[in-house]
Amino acid sequence: MKDRGVAGMALALLLGLACARASIPPPAPAEPAGTPPAAPATAPSRPALLPRTLHPPPEPPAAPLPPVPAPEIRFTDLAGLRRELAALRAHNRPVLLNFWATWCGACRVELPLLGDLGREWGDGGPAILGVSVDLFSIPDEDLIKGRVRQMLASHRVSYPNRIVRGDQHQLYDAFGIAAGLPFSILYDGQGTIVRHYVGAVAVEEARAIARAMAAGSAPSASAGAEAGG
Repeated sequence: MKDRGVAGMALALLLGLACARASIPPPAPAEPAGTPPAAPATAPSRPALLPRTLHPPPEPPAAPLPPVPAPEIRFTDLAGLRRELAALRAHNRPVLLNFWATWCGACRVELPLLGDLGREWGDGGPAILGVSVDLFSIPDEDLIKGRVRQMLASHRVSYPNRIVRGDQHQLYDAFGIAAGLPFSILYDGQGTIVRHYVGAVAVEEARAIARAMAAGSAPSASAGAEAGG
């Protein structure tokens, strides 16, 4: 009986040890050497908001300017220029006579303004007559005529232009050109000088004078004699 009791106790002890070993969790597998620790889980980050660049709306393309008639260009001399002025005077029409050259920077600024003024005056206002003195610097008529034509076209000038041959000093003396180009003379319908323009024409003043002449109120003349006549 005593031996059975000892044997029973030994069996019970063995069963208890087996149950305790089964309840212990197995160890976690070891990570290989050199593996960095896992980063803690975090919420996904939101992208940074960049400032919005505001662009102005594109400007509409400029409407193409309407074409202008090609100007009448021909060669003349001092006598021919005087005859042309006399013919305009016979029709009692005021005349703006403009001396210029393709090499003159101030003339290139003035030409489009006179081109607009010529279209504004039309056939009912003062005539504009351009006089190129380019032939004095380069004695090649074909070359100069091409340059003059190109310059007038690029600045939308449609009023007549003349290229003067002959002695530069006679032309300058006849019209009182003493201070370079551009140089202009505004005549009334009788051929009397109303204004000299040394440098660019004062367009607003020329408009006012033209209105006064059309209304029969002649402005005071800057010189009482006819130039070039």
